[in-house]
Amino acid sequence: MQTGVEALADKFGRSLRCNRVGSIFSCCFSRTGVSDGTSFARVDQDSWSRFVRGARENGVLLPSRSAVTSFISHAHGVKDIEKILSAFEVTLRRMQKEDEA
Repeated sequence: MQTGVEALADKFGRSLRCNRVGSIFSCCFSRTGVSDGTSFARVDQDSWSRFVRGARENGVLLPSRSAVTSFISHAHGVKDIEKILSAFEVTLRRMQKEDEA
């Protein structure tokens, strides 16, 4: 999933980054990695809020604040990951269109 999220971010020119340890991950919009309070202060929370709203409209529930821990488990199959990535793609495309308007 991390590879898919980062590929979509690149496709749409977004600085969406994921930190991951095993099945535990967090994502945020940041030009640099987030590893401490100082780097978290530079996270683009406005973009994250837009992303969360769009993802929810497309059936994916994300934490309201970026860099909050999320989990993937064996209960999430390939179809689940594909659905999530599809929802993210729709959301990022819409964000891009809104920014171009």
